[in-house]
Amino acid sequence: MVLFELLSESAKEITLISAALAFMSAMVTKIFLSEEGKAAKEKLKELQKDMKNAQKKGHVKKMQKLQGEMMTTMMESFRHQFKPMLITFIPFILVFYWLRDTYGGLGPMAEILGFQLHWLGWYFLCVLIISIPLNKLLKNY
Repeated sequence: MVLFELLSESAKEITLISAALAFMSAMVTKIFLSEEGKAAKEKLKELQKDMKNAQKKGHVKKMQKLQGEMMTTMMESFRHQFKPMLITFIPFILVFYWLRDTYGGLGPMAEILGFQLHWLGWYFLCVLIISIPLNKLLKNY
């Protein structure tokens, strides 16, 4: 954990906050995403695979049919993902408001590959690194 020791106190705090928000979001999704929503995501994966095969074979009519099915399935999937999003929306807005007030006036939190990351960039980097494996672990896909 040498990297964590090199970070400023503000960067450490934002890292912990992003981990907490990623965990909260993943758990809300795990709890409130219905079986129909999960089935819609799986169906979408299958349709994408079929679309890729039809594209390789040059079946234009089949591709058009699959595209229509994909649009319908995407809308169904988004409808089921809406409930977890609504539940997390207010807490996220409040936390982001507080983060902006607390860390908005500070300089860069970290420099990565020559890019200076302020609080928002650092938050997004941390939440990406944390939430992707967390959602895979919880099978929120």
